Amino acid sequence: MKRKNTFLITILVIAILWLCGCKGTPDRDTLIGNVKMLDSEVRDKTEEEVHDILGEPSGNLSGFWGEIYTNSENKSVVIYYDSDGKVERVDEISM
Repeated sequence: MKRKNTFLITILVIAILWLCGCKGTPDRDTLIGNVKMLDSEVRDKTEEEVHDILGEPSGNLSGFWGEIYTNSENKSVVIYYDSDGKVERVDEISM
């Protein structure tokens, strides 16, 4: 009986650890649809790191260092970079 309980507890611990490790980064559509979450994911990241998270942008800005991203629900955001090439701000836009 003791061996069975030990086995069940071990399986339970492994399952809990596995579930905790499955959080991961939300997908592109989810991030673009939630500007606050997106801002926390990309703040102070480089342009390359943003591309790793969101893929290629839908467009670029003229006159500013920034990129436009659009999700499948046609929600769009602009990610602005500072002079060091790090994300400075994220704004939702209407298109």
